[in-house]
Amino acid sequence: MARIPRAQAGLVFRYAFLRLWQYQQGAQTSKDRPCCLLLPLKEGQVVAASQVHNETDKSLSIRYVAQEGEVLILLIQSDKPGHGQIGLELGIDDKQYVGLSAHEPSYVIVSEVNLDKWPNPDMSLVPGRSNTFTYDRPLSGPAMSRIATAFLKAQRENKVKLLVRHP
Repeated sequence: MARIPRAQAGLVFRYAFLRLWQYQQGAQTSKDRPCCLLLPLKEGQVVAASQVHNETDKSLSIRYVAQEGEVLILLIQSDKPGHGQIGLELGIDDKQYVGLSAHEPSYVIVSEVNLDKWPNPDMSLVPGRSNTFTYDRPLSGPAMSRIATAFLKAQRENKVKLLVRHP
C-alpha cells in the first residue's frame, strides 16, 4: 500500500487538477498531472483571490476561510502559460531534483489554484511507480521561494483564481 506523506510546501505529487475553464464547462474531474503543494492551510486562515469558486455549492466569492487539513495546490504543466495564466518555468536542476522529466519544459502555474483536503481521492500514483503518490523530493527552497513570491504578487494584483474542490 502506498504511503501518503505529510502535507508540506513544495511536495510534488500526482493529482487530477481541475482547471477553472473545465469546471465552468461542467467537468467534475480531470486527468492526473504533476502538481505542487503550495501551502498547507490552518483552520480559519483566509485565502483571497479574484474569484473563489466552490465546486460543492456552486458559489462565487473573493475569499475563502480554510478548514483544518486543507491545502493549496498548483498545477505543473509542460505547455507555456496561456492567456491569463501566470507561470514560472522550472529549471533542469529543479526538475531533476524532484524527479520530473528533464526532456520537456515544466511551468508551475501560480494564477490558478485548487484547494482540497489532504490527502484526497483525486491523488494518484506516480506513473511507473506502484507505491508512491509523490515524486522523489519536494521542490528546493529557492524554487519554492520564487513560486511563493510569484503567487503572492499575483494575489496582490488580483489575478489568482481559486477552485475549492472538496465537499
